[in-house]
Amino acid sequence: MEMIEIKPRMRFPDPRNLVQVPLALLMICSALVVSARVVENYRQAWTGGTGLMAPTIMLVRWMMFLSSTWGVFLLGLWLLHRSTYKVTPIGVVWAFSAGWHWFMASIALVAWQAGGSAAIVVGLFGFSMVAAGANRFRKALQCLVRDVDDVLTLNLNPPVLYLRSFVSDDIVHPEFENPERQLQRGVFKLLRPTFWIYQRELTFEEVLCQGIGALGPVVAIGRPGEELPQLGAFRKYVPDDRWRDEVHHLVDTSTLVAMLVGHTRGLVWELGELSRKCDGSRVLLIIPPTADPQSLWEGFHRLIEDSGRAVPLPVTLNENAVAIGFRPGWIPVMFAGKRSASVYREIGEWAMRRSSAH
Repeated sequence: MEMIEIKPRMRFPDPRNLVQVPLALLMICSALVVSARVVENYRQAWTGGTGLMAPTIMLVRWMMFLSSTWGVFLLGLWLLHRSTYKVTPIGVVWAFSAGWHWFMASIALVAWQAGGSAAIVVGLFGFSMVAAGANRFRKALQCLVRDVDDVLTLNLNPPVLYLRSFVSDDIVHPEFENPERQLQRGVFKLLRPTFWIYQRELTFEEVLCQGIGALGPVVAIGRPGEELPQLGAFRKYVPDDRWRDEVHHLVDTSTLVAMLVGHTRGLVWELGELSRKCDGSRVLLIIPPTADPQSLWEGFHRLIEDSGRAVPLPVTLNENAVAIGFRPGWIPVMFAGKRSASVYREIGEWAMRRSSAH
């Protein structure tokens, strides 16, 4: 069987990143500068015995200043991504809560760098505030994200359909499964926006959708009963008795279909419908990060064989396999590489080129 090793290539950055990264750097630098002044004022007040009233008043003033700049920053992010996010009161509250936690973290980290008898405790507090802010910012994004109908109306590109078992929503990406390691690596990266945003467990779906999402808005059927949508694909919520009809509609309107390999009968039915409706060139089977991907694949392979679906699949996987695509006629092609957003984007573009050429 054909094997293709994917290596990420250099790309011109998204124009929105050329705007939002400098904005984020300005916000981070402002918070660190303010934190340094706050720490120094409190230290002088403490050692000089002049009382804490004056530095406390200054702290309040600086917090008001940072609140206003954080609001402007959030407004800028929304203007850049208004096709993805809408404004909701609860989302704004969570976003400001994240900003407050990050400001407290910046004060603690500056104090930690300055040393002192309680430096270790202050440093641990600072890192915990970074993680708390990241989790609150994630909650804000969940409250602000648009639903599928709005996204498809505002985006010109046809959607990418993401099929998976609901139990796969909580799979953590391997690079983010150890928060302590990420914090240690981030000690010298205070000026990187990703240090503040991603000090939390990032799901595999988020990383996958960062890659294939460059090809079009990624849509998926939402888990029944969940209060907030998971980050990654845009959710479409339908009654239990209508989900198959919705999958039919989404398959017909999507430019690419990415299916996360699993052990459920729903996935078997979906793959069977794909084999009936298309020639395979716009279908990708994504191998999730598990301790034993070969066993997972063998179970999936047996389910497909037992169902009688005429989908030619390899029996074994390459050690570094991350996805399986198909040439027209359902001729399988295995992809190997790193489980990164750039690799998944390359694989998605490969599939779209084959689909458009057929």
